[in-house]
Order: sequence, then structure tokens, then C-alpha cells
Amino acid sequence: ALLLRFEIENHDVTALKCLDLSANNINSPGLLVLEDAFKKSAAFRMITELNISSNFIGDKGAMAIVNMMLVGYLAKIIKLHLNRCQICNDGMKALISIACSEALTKCTPHVMIISLRGNHPTIVLMKRYQSLFPECLMI
Repeated sequence: ALLLRFEIENHDVTALKCLDLSANNINSPGLLVLEDAFKKSAAFRMITELNISSNFIGDKGAMAIVNMMLVGYLAKIIKLHLNRCQICNDGMKALISIACSEALTKCTPHVMIISLRGNHPTIVLMKRYQSLFPECLMI
């Protein structure tokens, strides 16, 4: 699991806009630690671009990201990079359906781009969603 320590009490991190955690061996339990950091600090909720590509989050990690979106921890997010994260059909369906849902529009009123290249959904699923939402998905 990924160990993250965030000590930001006396530091100004309000300017943090992009967080790149790509290729850090983060798995789904590690993503829950990241979710906790977002929960504890409003500064992390100012991020507009989050890159978790090339990690091992799988479907469980994708579901954790969906939860972070629904509770508003990713309220400012515009770009979400989840390339090569071993996400399969269940995680892909959850991410795509939440990205295009009315529930998310209330929490995240921005145009969002989700990059999901190099994951493991079925070809049929990929083609279906890419044709429905070509402007917001990169599969």
C-alpha cells in the first residue's frame, strides 16, 4: 500500500492545481489513503488535474474515484488521467456513467476529460461509450 503523509497546516498549498501520482505503485488501498487526504484538506480539493496513470488501482480504485467525485472531493477537477490502471468493465462503467451523470454535474459543474487508455474493458464497451461521449472520454 502507498503511504502518504500530508503535513500542510502551516503551508500555503492553495495554488496546487495539478497532482501527478503516475507510476507510483498505488493500489486500491493506497487510493483510499489519497481519498482520506482529500477529505482532510480543502487545499487538495482545488486540484484541476489529477494523474494516477500507470498504477494498479483496478476496479476498486475506480470505484473510490467515483466516490471522491460524488462527495465533492474532486469538485474542481477538469482532467483525470487513469491510463494503464488495470481498470476493467465494472470500473470503466462506473467512471463513465458518473462522468456523464446529473449527480456529478451538481458536484463538478465543469467540462471533464477522463483519459482511460490502456485499461482492460471489452472492445464493445469501449466503442459504445466512446461513441456516446467522444468529447469527454479518451479510451
